[in-house]
Amino acid sequence: ASRGSQILIAFFILLNLANTGLLVKLLRKPAEIPAAPKEKIDYSVSEDIYFGGQKLELDWMANDRIQTAIRKFRDDASSMCVYIKRAQLDFPLIERFAREVGIHPDVKYVATIESGHNSHATSRAGAAGDWQFMSATARLYNLQINWFLDERRNLIKATPAALRHLKD
Repeated sequence: ASRGSQILIAFFILLNLANTGLLVKLLRKPAEIPAAPKEKIDYSVSEDIYFGGQKLELDWMANDRIQTAIRKFRDDASSMCVYIKRAQLDFPLIERFAREVGIHPDVKYVATIESGHNSHATSRAGAAGDWQFMSATARLYNLQINWFLDERRNLIKATPAALRHLKD
């Protein structure tokens, strides 16, 4: 799995932990959680984890890269809280558009990983907006980009374009 998909899985697991209340315990008691990269931490969740409507068959406890991503989110709790707050605002819109085009609503986590739901996010390569569209790709999906307007940064305009792109 790619680094992005591993971070996506880690974020998804953290959201599940947040829903079960375990994330709050992890964030409030960092001294009790081993931080060494080689130590295995039990982030057990009482429910199965599903993504895209399919049960994830992960041995994520054994995957050091996923554990590193989880530690990153755990150790930077303030960023994690910002992501969750932004996600709560953006998720209903993304879910609605996803249902309209026949994509599973879990696609909303892609925007979380790409930009942290920051419409002002810009990569070193020039990708911009919540979905991190490159300008050429954005234009293929009829998003306007000029000196005055950049629709990659408009969640309402960019989300249908991103979903079409993912579906293509």
